[in-house]
Amino acid sequence: MSNFHSDTLATQNLRAIWDRRKRELGITQVEAAKALGLTQGALSQYLNGTIKLAPPAIIKLARYLEVEPSEIDPDIDSNMKNALGIDIRFNFSDATKKIEQYGFVGIDAEVFGIVVDNYAEFTYPDAGAGKSAIGRIHPGAVIAVIETKKFREGYFPAIVEKDWNFCLVQEHGQKSFSVQLVPKNETVIYQDYAQHLTALYYLLH
Repeated sequence: MSNFHSDTLATQNLRAIWDRRKRELGITQVEAAKALGLTQGALSQYLNGTIKLAPPAIIKLARYLEVEPSEIDPDIDSNMKNALGIDIRFNFSDATKKIEQYGFVGIDAEVFGIVVDNYAEFTYPDAGAGKSAIGRIHPGAVIAVIETKKFREGYFPAIVEKDWNFCLVQEHGQKSFSVQLVPKNETVIYQDYAQHLTALYYLLH
C-alpha cells in the first residue's frame, strides 16, 4: 500500500529522472506538459510533490520520459494492485496460475483484473481502406474482465471501437492469454476456449 516514504521516494526519483531526461531529450516543462495533456502548473506540482504520484500518473510520466515505472516508484506493483478496487487474479503471460488476490468490499466478485506483464499486441481487422492496424498494450496496464458467459448487458468497452468486444482468451493447451476482438453480433462458443473473458474497462494504460 502507498505510504509517505514511498510517495516521497517516488517524487525524489521523478525529479532526478526529469532533470536528467530533460537535458538528454532537450525538452521543457511546457513542452512536456503539452505532450502529457497536463498544464505546466500540474506537471510542476508532480515534480515538487504537491500532487501525489498515483500509479496512472507514474506510468504516464515514465512512458513519456522513456524509463521504467519502477525507476520512479519501486513499489508501483503493490501500489497499483491496491489502487484498483478489483481482485488481481492472473498475469497476462500465465493464464494457468492464479496470483494473490486483493479483495475489496463492495466490488462485484465476478469482475477481476489481469495484469499485463509483457507487451500484448492485437490486430484491428479493419482500420479503414481495407487495412489492418496493430494495437499494443503496455506492461503495467490492468484489464478488468468478466467471464463472457456471465456477461451482463449494458457495458461499453473502453479500449476498442464500439463495433467490437475486446476479449482476452486462453486457448486450450496454451499458457498465456491472447487478445481477441469479437464483433458485437458474433456468438462465442465458450467450450472452444479454456477461458474467454470480456474486457469491461482498462486501467493505467
